[in-house]
Amino acid sequence: MADSIEWLPPPPSGLKHDFQKDITAIEWNPQFGTLLAVTSRFGVCLWRLVFDPTASKSDVSNGVPDFVNDSSVCQGWMTLLRFPGCEQINGIAWSPDGRFLAAGSRESSTMLVWDVATETATPFGTRGRGTRSLVWSPDGEYLIHCT
Repeated sequence: MADSIEWLPPPPSGLKHDFQKDITAIEWNPQFGTLLAVTSRFGVCLWRLVFDPTASKSDVSNGVPDFVNDSSVCQGWMTLLRFPGCEQINGIAWSPDGRFLAAGSRESSTMLVWDVATETATPFGTRGRGTRSLVWSPDGEYLIHCT
């Protein structure tokens, strides 16, 4: 059974959380530019970002748009995805359609494929010592893990 914990940071704290210590990988969802996965020793922090375009400013100072520095423009909801025995996630990859997130660890021979919509994980046993990196085929039919 997978665990999930939700959290909404108050502005202007940004995308910070105690579960986000020792970050090992960061990946944007290829279909939903407001969905970000961040891995750490605790699991996968799945951030859903909400931007308020009415709060953004059109000025650009020092080459950085003001909305980047304005906490009222963006809020984030974080869900911690965890699975028993699969801690210290270091490799993640989104499926091309953005529906699934594969996760692996160098410490475990179990690889997970999360259905992000339902926050459920399917574990797969792998050969070798664990997973260093993951990649989906362009059609999303195959997932390769490197040990």
